[in-house]
Order: sequence, then structure tokens, then C-alpha cells
Amino acid sequence: MKKLTFQRTLTAAVALTTLLNAAPIVASASNTGTVVQTLAASSESVTIPASSTTFTFSDSGVTASGTASGYSIEGTALTINEAGTYTITGSCAEGSIKVKKGTTGVSLILRDLSLSSSSTAPLSCNKETDVTVYVQGAVVLTDKEALADEESDSFEGAAIKVKSGAFLTITGNGSLTVDGSSCKNGIKGASEATVTVRGSVSLTAKAANNGIACDGSVVIESGTVRVISGNDGIKAEPDEDDTASAGTVTIHGGAITIDAQGDGIQAAGTVTITGGAFDITTFGGASKARSLGDESAKGIKSDSAVVISGGTFALDDADDAVHSNGSVTVYGGTYTISTGDDAFHADYDLSVGEKGGSGPDITVTTSYEGLEGARVFLNSGKGSIKSSDDGVNAATDQSVSEIAIEIAGGSWTIDATGDGLDAGGDSRNNSGGDIRISGGETVVFGAPNGGNAAIDYDGSMTYSGGTLLAVDVSGMNQTPTSGAYVFFGTAGQMGGGMMGGMGGQRGGMGGMDGGQRGGDMGGQRGGMTGPMAGQTGGAQTVAFQQGGMTAGTMGGSAQSSNGTVSISAGSAIEIRDADGNVLYRTTAVKTANCVMLCADGVTAGETYTLYIDGTAAATATASSGSGAMGGGMPGQGQAPTQDSTQVPDQSQVPAQDDTQVPGQGQVPTQGDAQILDQGGVQFHIMDQAPDMGPCQDGGRSFGMDQGTDLRQDGGRSFGMDQGMGPRQDDGRSFGMDQGMGPRQDGGCAFGMGQDVGVRQGGRMDQAPGMGQAPGMDQAPGMGQDGELPFF
Repeated sequence: MKKLTFQRTLTAAVALTTLLNAAPIVASASNTGTVVQTLAASSESVTIPASSTTFTFSDSGVTASGTASGYSIEGTALTINEAGTYTITGSCAEGSIKVKKGTTGVSLILRDLSLSSSSTAPLSCNKETDVTVYVQGAVVLTDKEALADEESDSFEGAAIKVKSGAFLTITGNGSLTVDGSSCKNGIKGASEATVTVRGSVSLTAKAANNGIACDGSVVIESGTVRVISGNDGIKAEPDEDDTASAGTVTIHGGAITIDAQGDGIQAAGTVTITGGAFDITTFGGASKARSLGDESAKGIKSDSAVVISGGTFALDDADDAVHSNGSVTVYGGTYTISTGDDAFHADYDLSVGEKGGSGPDITVTTSYEGLEGARVFLNSGKGSIKSSDDGVNAATDQSVSEIAIEIAGGSWTIDATGDGLDAGGDSRNNSGGDIRISGGETVVFGAPNGGNAAIDYDGSMTYSGGTLLAVDVSGMNQTPTSGAYVFFGTAGQMGGGMMGGMGGQRGGMGGMDGGQRGGDMGGQRGGMTGPMAGQTGGAQTVAFQQGGMTAGTMGGSAQSSNGTVSISAGSAIEIRDADGNVLYRTTAVKTANCVMLCADGVTAGETYTLYIDGTAAATATASSGSGAMGGGMPGQGQAPTQDSTQVPDQSQVPAQDDTQVPGQGQVPTQGDAQILDQGGVQFHIMDQAPDMGPCQDGGRSFGMDQGTDLRQDGGRSFGMDQGMGPRQDDGRSFGMDQGMGPRQDGGCAFGMGQDVGVRQGGRMDQAPGMGQAPGMDQAPGMGQDGELPFF
């Protein structure tokens, strides 16, 4: 979470809990001279050493009784300067306990003690000390320091301060409340310090800033821990110049309840959890996500890695429930998650379960995206994930070698309003995105509209085992590139790859890139490829039927129908083979009109029947993965011919001194144009059609021939052939062929081909607009200053 100014106190919204009552204690003598005291309500024993001296605090001073001599008293300030065991009790409004620097082997038995201080921490473990605190009865330590005194030498900013290189262990069988709600922290450890909680102790930390924080390490082995904080709950984060501190949080057990306005558990190093019961609420819970702003309010967070092998988790967080800027590994545990963002997020690998294992058990009731990482591995366990966007999303802002979702085991049900399984390349850093299914049972319900899909990938999808059922609405449906599947209903308009593909990777963009992106916009829009790709030099008109149909056929058909399917929420879905054997059955969670099944019992060439509520609804023949709904090999066909050449987009730069110059020559009259209607889409095929772009689907436009600016999908545009200035995805752009000056990602540009004018960071590089480069005078589609004529 962002560093705060801390010029605030805990608001009324952060309620303070009542003190815990001390549990009854049963005592028995031992032959070692110690007294073994067992919490009556617990089976766990805590051994408390015998004490030689008792100190009693009052508002007037501190009295001592016993034989120890390793201490000093000054008014209501007690200092321990030798190893030993000391009992401390009583009540004082302005009192403090300090353990002198370098003193080790100190045991403090705090028994029914109430201690406050407005000038320093009630309990301070100075540098390189080693102190164990045994809690008996009810103990309250309150820091009443003022933030205005933070620069004072005596200011500690915590009810318990653990200084550099010190070790503090809190144990016992009573209740300890550390209250920093009027100042800063409950417990604060400095560099290379360690704070450990164990035994049957019940620890409550209240803080205006962080509940339990230590630059070195926080370790919880057992006990009950409650944190109410105005910033982070449990935190281990060294200062930027501290390279020696581990910054780790390790939890092996106990019951941990956190109500934090910032992160629940946060570490710069690894967060390791092997057991325990967790109830973590951040920033008021998932319902408050809209009002979160730029602050971080994650349930469990690490800058490097989160590793969880056990425990039960109830997470209600305005931000991600489990988050790592590195990796997240979840071997086991039981999770109930409601989050305003991602349930599990890793910038790099997110691994769930172990191959051959049995855990974890994950229920996500509310999320933006369920599981997200550059690579997401589902190896074992089970889960039910509900998301307002993608269910499982392979994506990252980091530069990585691979974007992928791999499902090898487990049982998973995904109900997504966006894509169900989404392995999308990120144009900022990464390309492609693969889905690999080799085991497990996965049921995916995609968006109830055609704008998303149950399955979405940019690279390839291979199926080799297990079961995958995808149920959604036609529009962007994708099927495996490898492996048998059966599809019922009307297939979407997208071919293989991303959104039907842009050539292999994206299903193909006709002959635009010489087959690299071939085949789509033909596969995508049913034969649109021809007029949009493969133009060369000064050609005037593209043969729509030859180019479009050739590339379109290879890119996959726009529509593929295997019967009419109508599914309502609650409908029983059943798929049977030709002999009537049931391959799979489930209950729909939303409206849908298409179903795809990959399963061990599905064989390419065999016929299968879909039953809805017991009635046969559609029959289909299983296919072997082709990567496109319409089959075929996107982008592999013959490119449309142009002026007796079959090499699209790779010849001469457009002329700059005659009427062939796009954007500068004659503007054709309406009579010069042919308007073709193909599948409800109007195409304007112009003779020398400079800067013409027909409109389609609410602002999506496609322009053909030379000098064309294209727009698609609310500002996303593609420009093909010479002199194009395309735009895609809110400023991200790609330009192909000669004389391109594309713009991408807020001013970062890439240009391909000859005399490329690149714009980067708002400035022109390498003096674009020189010679025959775009941007000069009659350059295609460009102004005189080399800028692209984006809308």
C-alpha cells in the first residue's frame, strides 16, 4: 500500500474491539522448578518459567520484590539490563518497560498489566535484544504518543517497539492488547528484527497505521490474532535502503482475523502460509471497491511470492484477494473469496494444486477476474469461480516468455461475464497466448452476449485429455487447434487464433502480411479479406470475389451451424453419443446458444446429440482441431492477385507525383463506387478510392484500396497496403507494408517496410517524412508534418 502521511487517527468506521477476558488457568508443579500452566479451554500447553522478581506498576512508581538485580527503576520507567525471568503486573497511566540494548535471554511474564505512555512505547526491545513475553490474564499496552512528536529521540510510534536486530516472541495463555489507534502502530519491528507469536496467546492489535509490522520477519505459529488497522494489518516491508531485512511473513497456524483499511497481509519478501484460519476484510470489503481509488487493499499480498499449502480463508477484499508481483503458488487450503478485483493474481506464474494432489478448494463468489497470471496452471483441487470479466485470464504487464493457461487436473466451474478461459497476447510486451488441456474437468460458461467467449486465445489451443465443456453465446467462439471436439449451435464469426485470428496468430488478415496474418478478416467477416488485403502499387480496384473469397475460405467461414440451440438458466444440458451413452451432463447457469465438448469419449467423425431438458436439440459431427470455427488453415491460401502479381503488399512505394497518390489525388464521386453487400455488410469498392472507409456495426469501418484509413470496433482500426495509418485499441496501432508510420500505446510507434516514419513518445525519430517516406507532402494518408491523420 502507498506510504501514508499518518496525519490521521483511526476513524469511527474502524471499530475497536472489547478486551478479551482472561481464560481460567489450571496450574501444576513440575520437577524442573517451572510451573506448567494449561489453558482450560485448550489442549495446548504453555510452559512459563519460574520468576525470581516481580515488579508492580502504579501511577506513583514501580515497586520490586525478589532477588534479581539486573534492572533499574526511574519513576515509572523500568529498564531490564540482564538476562533473567521477570514478572510485571499492575497499572500505570504513564509507564514504560525497556530491555537494554544487546541484552538476551530475557523473559517477561506480563500478568494482568495495564500500561500506557505518551512519551515512548510502553514496551521497547532495544537493538539486538532477545525477549520472550509470556502473557497471563488481561494485558493492555497503549501508545498515546502524538504524531507531532515523531521527530523526538524518544518517539517509538508503537505500543511495542522492536528495534534493529532484536527478537521478540509473544506467547502464553492470556490476552494481550497492543493499542496504537491514537498514534501509529500496534507492534513495530525495525530492520532485521523478528516478531513471533506462538502458544495459546490471544493478541489484539489496534493501529492508526499498521497492526503488526516488522521490516525483518513476522512469524505466527499459533494463537489467536486480531488486527484492526487504518493501513495494513500484518506487514513486513523494509525501507528502500534496507537490503539486509528479509521482509517476510510466515504463518503456520492460529486464528487470524484482520480488518484493515489497507492490505490485510503484506510483505516485500515471501508470504508463506502452511495452516491457520483466516478472516480478512480490507477497505470494508468487495462492495467498497468502487471507492478504493489508487490505494492498495489486497487480502494477502507479496512483492515477490505467495506460497500457501494449507489453511481456511474467508477473504472479503476491495482489491485482489491474493496477489503477488512475482508468483503465487497454492498447493492447498479452503477459500471463500469475495473481491472487488482478482481472486488470485500473479504478475508471473499462478499455480494451483499439485499434479496428483487433492487440494485446494476454492469458491469465488464475487470477482472482477477469478484467476490471473502470465501463466496459469490448474493441477489439482476444485473450484467455483464467478467473475464480472474473465474467469481465468493469462495476461501480464511484464515481459515474459509465454502467455498460457494449462489445465492438467482438478474440477473447475467458471461463470464469467467476460471470457471464460482467456489466453490473450499483450501487445505491449507479449504476443500469442496458448491454452493447453490435458486433464481435469472444466466447465466454462462464457458471457451471455457475443462480445466475449467461453474460450478465447491468441495463439493455439491443444486438447489431449480430461473434459472441457464450453457453453456461451455465438459471436467469438473458438475451438481447439489440436484435439477432437464436438460443437453444437451456430458458431461465431471468428476463425482461429485471437478473435478468429489475424493470420495464424489472429486467424489471418488476408494476404496483408504475405500469409503471416493471412486468411482472416476473411475468416472473421466471411470473405472480407479480399478487398482489404493484397493490394500493391497503384492498383485501382481489388477483385472482391477472387481476393475475398479465396482468402476468406482459407480463413474459415463466418458462420457454421450445427442446429439451433436455445439454453436458459437452469436448463439441463446433456451430450450423448450415437449409442445413447451420456458423455457429459450439467446444469446451465445462464442463457446460451452454443455448446462445445472436448472429452475422452469424443472421436472426430462420430456423431453426437445435444439434449436440453431431456429433448434432443441438435446433432453434430465431431471435428479434429483446426483453430477456426469454419475449419481450414487461416492465411495459407493464395493471395489475391493485383496487376498480374501474386505478391501482396510487398512491391513499390505508391507514387507521389500523380493521381495515384492516396489522400492527395482525386476524390471519387459517388458514381465511381460500387457498393457490394456481403452478409449484411456494405463494402465500398472504389476506383482509386483514397481515404474511403465504409461504416459497419456502429462506428466500425473498413476502407479498401490505396490510402485507406480504417476504423474498427470503436476506434480500433487496421490499415492495409501502401500508405496506411492504422489505429488499434485506443491508440495502439500497427502499419504494414511500405511507407508506414503507425502509432502504438500512447505515442510509441512501430513502422514496417521502406522509409518508415516512426513516432515514439510524441516525437519523430530518424526524420520521417524524408525522400519518399510517408509524411511528406503527397505522402499517403499523412499530413505535411509527418503526423498520421488519425481521427
